[in-house]
Amino acid sequence: MSSKERALTAVAALLLLLAIASMTAVCERLLAALWQAYKFQGYAAPGVITLNARTATLFGISSVALISGSILLKHRAPKRGDRNATRLAGAAAWISAASIGIFVVLSLSPLNSWL
Repeated sequence: MSSKERALTAVAALLLLLAIASMTAVCERLLAALWQAYKFQGYAAPGVITLNARTATLFGISSVALISGSILLKHRAPKRGDRNATRLAGAAAWISAASIGIFVVLSLSPLNSWL
């Protein structure tokens, strides 16, 4: 394995770790919303969670950048013969896309209150 292949694999692994970190944050908010819905079930007003608009904007921009970087790396790595980087970058792109989808559904749900 050449030094360029190692560098591509390291960058792809970093992108995957960042994607997992963003998914963890989204899943935490989702679990908090589900817990509030369960906890206040039967009350006149359901429990809500709060999301900050600035944080949502930053999350959206960083997620799009993460997906773009992952897709770019996924298409560049096969030209250099690095299969590990291709797989890691593909996984990072899918995880980031899933976290954006979950975040959009959560932000549009009645369990959310914007700050």
